[in-house]
Amino acid sequence: MRSSTVEEKYREIIALAFDAWRNRSGGAYDLLGDDVERTITGNYPAAKIYPSRELVMSEVIRPFNARTRTHLAPTARKGTLS
Repeated sequence: MRSSTVEEKYREIIALAFDAWRNRSGGAYDLLGDDVERTITGNYPAAKIYPSRELVMSEVIRPFNARTRTHLAPTARKGTLS
């Protein structure tokens, strides 16, 4: 499989996840496995290591979404994958 074909497939997968996020039927975190460790850095109350997808969703993402007045509507733009 050519590199550009793999990159095109990844772009399509990411664009579909962003479409689902924008339409409130899913989101970018749906692409990540539950056992992937996530780290939020900085001087924020949420800055720490999260050992699971569900923990970051329940402690960071869902509370953040509950506090916002408007729905975030991301847009995937064509770029390069590193």
